Amino acid sequence: MIWVRSAWSRWLAASSAVAVLHLLLPLGFPRGIVYVSVGFLSVAVMLVGISRNAPAARLPWYLLTVGIALMTVGDFLWSWFELVLETDPYPSAADVVYLAAYPFLGAGLLMLARARGSERHPTAAIDSLLVSIGLGLVAWVTLVAPALRDPELDLASTVVGAAYPIVDIILIGLLVRLLTAPGARSTASVLLVSATGSLMAVDALFQLSALVPALEEHVLLLDAGWLVSYALFGAAALDPGMRLMSERAVEPEQRKGRQRLMLVGPAVFMAPTVLVVQLVLGGTVDVWAAAVAAVALTVLSLIRMARMTRWLEEQAQSLRGAADTDIVTGLANRRLLVREIRDALAAPRARVALVLVDVDRFSEINETFGHRTGDEVLIRIGERLRSVAGHAGLVARPGGDEFAILFRDVPGSGTAMNLAQSVHDALARPVRLDDLEVRVQVSVGLVVAPDDGTDPLDLLHRGDVALSTAKRGSRLPARYDASMSSASTLAPALGGTLLGAISRGELVLHYQPIVEVSTGRVLAVEALVRWQHPEHGLLTPNLFIPTAERTGVIGPLTRDVLDQALRAVAGWRADGLDIAVAVNLAAQNLLDPEIVSDVRAALARHGLPASALELEITESSAMSDPERALEALDALERLGVELAVDDYGTGHSSLAYLHRLPVGRLKLDRAFVGGIAQDRASEAIVRSTIELARHLGLSVVAEGVEDDATFAMLSEMGCYAAQGFGLARPGPAAGIPAVIAEITRTRAPVAPARRDGVPAPRAAAAAPAPR
Repeated sequence: MIWVRSAWSRWLAASSAVAVLHLLLPLGFPRGIVYVSVGFLSVAVMLVGISRNAPAARLPWYLLTVGIALMTVGDFLWSWFELVLETDPYPSAADVVYLAAYPFLGAGLLMLARARGSERHPTAAIDSLLVSIGLGLVAWVTLVAPALRDPELDLASTVVGAAYPIVDIILIGLLVRLLTAPGARSTASVLLVSATGSLMAVDALFQLSALVPALEEHVLLLDAGWLVSYALFGAAALDPGMRLMSERAVEPEQRKGRQRLMLVGPAVFMAPTVLVVQLVLGGTVDVWAAAVAAVALTVLSLIRMARMTRWLEEQAQSLRGAADTDIVTGLANRRLLVREIRDALAAPRARVALVLVDVDRFSEINETFGHRTGDEVLIRIGERLRSVAGHAGLVARPGGDEFAILFRDVPGSGTAMNLAQSVHDALARPVRLDDLEVRVQVSVGLVVAPDDGTDPLDLLHRGDVALSTAKRGSRLPARYDASMSSASTLAPALGGTLLGAISRGELVLHYQPIVEVSTGRVLAVEALVRWQHPEHGLLTPNLFIPTAERTGVIGPLTRDVLDQALRAVAGWRADGLDIAVAVNLAAQNLLDPEIVSDVRAALARHGLPASALELEITESSAMSDPERALEALDALERLGVELAVDDYGTGHSSLAYLHRLPVGRLKLDRAFVGGIAQDRASEAIVRSTIELARHLGLSVVAEGVEDDATFAMLSEMGCYAAQGFGLARPGPAAGIPAVIAEITRTRAPVAPARRDGVPAPRAAAAAPAPR
C-alpha cells in the first residue's frame, strides 16, 4: 500500500513530463508513437490501480478505464490516417470511437456519485441540468450555431461537430453531480475531477480553434493537454483514496447546498449574460436559443426553490421535535410537558390530572448494572407508561429518573386517583431486558388542575411534594393537598439526622478498583460513601452530600470516610495487598483550616505513609476560592499525598488553570469516556485531553469504562489508568482482595508499553502487582 500511495505521484510526474516533452519531437511517427503509448500506459495504470486498491464498487472505475481506452484507440486511428494513409478525413472512424468513449466516462462518473450517497430525489439531477443548460447555451452560440450556419460543412461534419460540445456538456453536468455528492474530498477525487475537467477544457479549446485563428496556430499544443488528462485518470486510480469514492458517505445538507450554489448560481444567469455579450459584440443574436434556455433555467430554478423550501420546513420541524424530545426515551421532555399543561388548561372548563412517577434508588441500578442498562430500563418504563396512558395521555420524562403523564378531560378526583393507581400497578411488574430482569420500585404523586393550581410550574412542584410524601409513606399514590410542603421532602429530613448517622456508624464505604491500562494491575481503589439508612435503605451520596455541605456536616463526614478508608488500606496491607485508596474532598474541605492536620492524623492513626492516600477534588471545588484551595492543596502535596482532579471535563475544564494546582492526575468524566468506541467526537476529546495532559506532566484516569472495546481504545491512546463497571463494580472492603485477584488473573496487558510519558504516581509506584 505504501508503494501505491507514492506511485500515483511518480506516475503523474513522469507521464506529464513525457506529455510536455513529446511536443519537442518533430511531427511524424516518433511523436505519434509517444502520444499513443502514453494513452495505453494510462489505461494499464488504471487497471493496476483498480486491482491493487480493490474498491467496493469496481464497475465505475472499469467504465472510466474503457472510456480512456476508447479515447486512445481514437488517437491511434487519427495517427494512422494522418501518418500512414496521409489523409485527414473529417468525420472519420476516429470520431466515432472518440464519441463512443463519452458514454462510458459519463456512466462511471454517475455511478461514483450515486455510490457516495447522492440523493434519490431529483435535487442533484436538477443541479446538473442547470449547469448543463447554462453551459449548453454558451456552446450553442459559440460552436454549434456557427457550424450550422457554415455553408461549406456537409451534414456529417455538422452532426459530428455538434456532437462533441453536446457530449462535453453532458459530461460536465455529471461532473457537477460528482462534485456535490456527500463525503470528504480525497486525493483520488481531486485527481479524477481534474482529469475530467482538463479533458473537457482541452476539448473546448480544440473546438474553438476552428473559429479563433490564434488558437488554430497553436492547436498542436493541445495534444499535451489530452495526455495530461489521461495521466490524471491513471493517478486517480492509483491513489488508495479511490476506495472511498465508491463507499457511501453522509454529509450535512448545508455543506452540499453551499457547494451546489457555487456551481449552479452562475448557470442560472447564463441566458441574459449571453444575450448581453452578443449585443455588445454585434453580429447574430441567438434570441430563440437564449429564450428556450431562460425558460428551462427558470422552471428548474423554481422547482429547486420549492424543494429547498420544503426541505427547510422539514428541518425546522425536525429541530422543533428534537427540542421537545427526551434523547434517551424519545418521550416528551420537560419543555414540551409544560407547554402541553398550559395548552390543556387554556380550554374552557378544563380539568386535567398530572401523575408524576419517580423510580426509587435508580442510581443503584446504574451503579450495579451500568448506565447502558439504566438507560434501557428507562426506555422500558416509558414504553409501559405509554401503554397505560394510551391516546388519552401524554407521557414525558422531565429529567433524571422521573416521569410524568398528563391526562386531559378528567371527570373528577376519583378518576384521577384511579389513573394514578393504574400507573403504579403497571410498574409493579419487573422490567425484563434481553438477559436481565430488573425489579423497580416507584413512587407516584398526583396533582389535579385547577384544584391544585393552574400554573404548570406550580403543578410540577406540587407533584414533587406529593412524590416525597409517597416515598415516606406507604408508597401508594399520594394526592397533593395544602398540608404538604416542600419542607417534608427527603433531603431536608436526612440533613437533620446525618450527624447522628455518622456517630452510629451508618455510613459505609464501597470500593472500586483503578487499573493501570498498560499492565492490567490494580493501582488503587476509590472509596465511595453510602448511607445505610434504617428507613430508606442504602442511599447514594447525591441524596445526602449536598445536605451535608449546606449544614456544615461535611467536615465530620469526610473525617469518618478518611478513617474508614485508611483502616481498610491498613488491613489490606497487613494481608500483603499493597495498594492505595482514593477519597473525594468537597469544596468546603479545601477551605477547612484543619484539613491537613485531619489527613496527617488519620494516616498516623493507621500507621500508613502518605503515598497510601490519594485525594480527589472537582474542578468546581478548586475554583470556589482558588487562593485558599491552592494553599490547602500545596500543604497536602508537601505532606506527600497524591492529588487528582475528579470528573474532569464537567466543570471549568481549563488545563492552563489546573496546571497551577499541585495535582498529578486527571480523572476524565464518564460522559466522554463511555462513547469513544462509537462517537468520533468523544474519541477526539479523550485523545486530545490525554495528549495535553501528557505535555503538562499529568497522568489521566478514565472513568466509566464499561467494556473491553473502550479499554482497548484507551490503551491505544496512551491513557494511564481506568476504572468502571467493565473492570469491576464497587463493593464492600471484605470482597476487594478477591476482586483484585480476579482482575490480576484475567486482565492481560493490551499494549506493549505506556505512551503518556508520565511517571507512575507514588502510590502506584510503591505497589507491587497483587498475586
